[in-house]
Amino acid sequence: MIKKLSLLLVIGILLTIPIVMTVSALGDLDLCPVVASYIGSILLISAYLSLGLFLSSLTENQIVAFLRNLVGLLLLNLSRFIQVSENLPRPVIAVLEWIGLGDHFIALSRGVVSSQDVIYFAV
Repeated sequence: MIKKLSLLLVIGILLTIPIVMTVSALGDLDLCPVVASYIGSILLISAYLSLGLFLSSLTENQIVAFLRNLVGLLLLNLSRFIQVSENLPRPVIAVLEWIGLGDHFIALSRGVVSSQDVIYFAV
């Protein structure tokens, strides 16, 4: 748990604060999209780390854990591209839209904090 929180803090927050400070020093910065992007980034990193820790806890072999994490995260990230197929039934496309991480993160990174996206990452 501590490893997850420290990674979340270092990667998600501390490394990007200088960028925000530089942009705000160069001109007007609208803080609403920035805060929403931070929320989205923290939720996305939390989802990645949670899935990674869960899948790696299922086995003691590091190579198997790596391959499970790779496949699991690829499926969650690429599910939005799988749904493009015209041969899939509409219910399958709806499930793929809900499962994929990309659509939920894109909405948050645009500055739209929707309860549906926050609940998705919380579940």
